[in-house]
Amino acid sequence: MSLTDIQASEILKIHDSLWNALYESHYANNSTSKAHKLTYKDISYQVNIPAHCGYASVLLPNSNGKNFLWITQNIHKSTYGTFAIRNQKELGNDHRITWIVDTNNGLFSYRSNITTTRDSQDNLIFGAIEIYDSLGKETIWSNNQAIVTRKAAF
Repeated sequence: MSLTDIQASEILKIHDSLWNALYESHYANNSTSKAHKLTYKDISYQVNIPAHCGYASVLLPNSNGKNFLWITQNIHKSTYGTFAIRNQKELGNDHRITWIVDTNNGLFSYRSNITTTRDSQDNLIFGAIEIYDSLGKETIWSNNQAIVTRKAAF
């Protein structure tokens, strides 16, 4: 599977909207300072940010109508992702990680990961969209085509 640049742009727009809402709330030190919304396929959705301002999330439907949870890396948890975000911040870069989780039928199954790093001039240094399934991980889009998963050809 691969994504077109238009599809990737739509996914990155949601990713950035979640992070922008999180940072606005985090730096305002108040998750209720502003009701954050994002638009997806011409419909407005409420962005949820808990009182501790550690992450932002939204439920969005996939192409089959199932709702999937989009959630940013929790910036208050001690994890590899949070370490990577802080490390890049010290270098003057903006590193963002968003997870897409299937919560249907009582599950909490990671389905996708969106990772971006931008420099201080907002240039995309690194971007990748990965999907997870029973066969493992596949990179379906990146600004570095060398890391996009290729299918075997005979």
